[in-house]
Amino acid sequence: MLNKILIASNILLVLAVGFLYFKQFSNNSATFMPQSNDSTSTEAINPTDIKKSKIVFVNSDSLLENYEYYKVLIQDLEARKRRIEGQFETQARSLQSQIETYQQKGKLGTLTAEEIESTEMRLMKQRDDIIKTRDEQLGRLMGEEKEMTEKLFDKIYAYVKKYNEKTGYQFVLGYNRGSGILFADNSLDITKDIVDGLNSEYKSIKK
Repeated sequence: MLNKILIASNILLVLAVGFLYFKQFSNNSATFMPQSNDSTSTEAINPTDIKKSKIVFVNSDSLLENYEYYKVLIQDLEARKRRIEGQFETQARSLQSQIETYQQKGKLGTLTAEEIESTEMRLMKQRDDIIKTRDEQLGRLMGEEKEMTEKLFDKIYAYVKKYNEKTGYQFVLGYNRGSGILFADNSLDITKDIVDGLNSEYKSIKK
């Protein structure tokens, strides 16, 4: 479920693209940049503290913990997974009860050979159907999770790109514990700015 560590790692990859704005090269060559259809107004972005350094970073863990859109995604996906698992457990308990009833009748010798064969076939098919249904539902949920994760990355990328039009940083790096960055000076941390902006954007969309 939108595994936090995995998503944080992916955000690192997205951010580490650099959101490059090497203006001295902009007239000489085209730099590959992921495309986004986000319509966030650049005028609505107001950095609170533009760093002197051209290289800054965003703490990916903190971003996920505080980004309201991400929290909503997680809550929705986890709730839906719990429903699927709950349905599966209910069906599994029902099947187990039927199996126990069948076994008791078998011990008493009250079933004919034909009844034993038909009952076992029915119970096995019911078991297979329950597992198949669960796997199909979880598979669909995983597909939706992938789409939601891509939307999450798109929103983060689009916002940081437009944020950087106001700040002119050369690199906006993603940082978290265990990443390739061994040290990051806190004075270069723009996480709060990015989180506040993303949450403000999310609230305006919800209205």
